[in-house]
Amino acid sequence: MRRGDEILTRKAELRRRVWDYMEQHGIARFPRPVHGRIPNFVGAEEAVRVLAGSPEWQKAQVVFCTPDSPQRPVRGLVLRQGKTLYMPVPRLASKRPFVRLRSEEVSGLRGVSSAESVIKHGKAVEIDKMDPIDLFVTGCVAVNRDGARVGKGGGYGDLELAIAYSSGAVTDRTPVATTVHDCQVLDVEIPMEPNDGPVDLIATPAQLLRTRGRFSKPQGIQWELLTDEQLNAIPALRSLLPTK
Repeated sequence: MRRGDEILTRKAELRRRVWDYMEQHGIARFPRPVHGRIPNFVGAEEAVRVLAGSPEWQKAQVVFCTPDSPQRPVRGLVLRQGKTLYMPVPRLASKRPFVRLRSEEVSGLRGVSSAESVIKHGKAVEIDKMDPIDLFVTGCVAVNRDGARVGKGGGYGDLELAIAYSSGAVTDRTPVATTVHDCQVLDVEIPMEPNDGPVDLIATPAQLLRTRGRFSKPQGIQWELLTDEQLNAIPALRSLLPTK
């Protein structure tokens, strides 16, 4: 088995392990089953409060957050605290793949933390017109204390970070955080490839973990690792494709 296949197999095993455990122990929350998703979990609101206690959150005025269900409380708190929210459209299926929503634009509205509401009330922005991101929050299926992460398998979380990096909105100094249940923090090695983006902060309902920073962050889009299927499905990638 080639190394790339071994990594994919190992990541699939870790995902299944976490998804099964969350379902079997009453940790999984709507939408269910959590298999095939960034899993929503009991205690997601508490995890956000833990993250909000960090200096990185308190300094941040512009927060990027994925559209995953367990990060809905993150998006809600961003807007309630008067910060600016950036969110990718699902599967990056737009030439302008990121939506910006400022807190003053949702005054008087309720429930705008859902991904659908952010898309409805936000403004799609050109990649090169994004504000500098102060904190990047991503969803995970599993993480470890080295900062390695596993997503749901589509590669979108890593591409979101890479595209934002290519725009200049994110740099290698931008802190990357995730909110997960404690059971998603694994004491095992998680294989990482050059296009995999690590995390700096892990917020759970019980604690805030600062990772060991073992892995470097990808310096933009790793074009040689993209498939034709990804290039065809994600218009923003085609618009950023280097000319020969």
